[in-house]
Amino acid sequence: MRLVQSFAFAAVLLLSSALSAAAHSAREDIEAALVKFMDAFNSGNAAAVGQMYTDDAALLPPDGKRVDDRKGVEEFWQAQSRPG
Repeated sequence: MRLVQSFAFAAVLLLSSALSAAAHSAREDIEAALVKFMDAFNSGNAAAVGQMYTDDAALLPPDGKRVDDRKGVEEFWQAQSRPG
């Protein structure tokens, strides 16, 4: 869960720099995507989380190894949602 909080915190920092009207719209889109992500993650639906990434996605978790492609990202988030 700490990892998810780190990603969420990073997203909030990025959002706080939005100043223009276009940035405001982008901020709303990012906030909606974050809510969708958290709902999918919290429900344990790694497939739904994985669908938010492109086929050639790369995930760079803090203090972890790079994870490539949608399937790898999905497996990463599945492992993060397991209790333990």
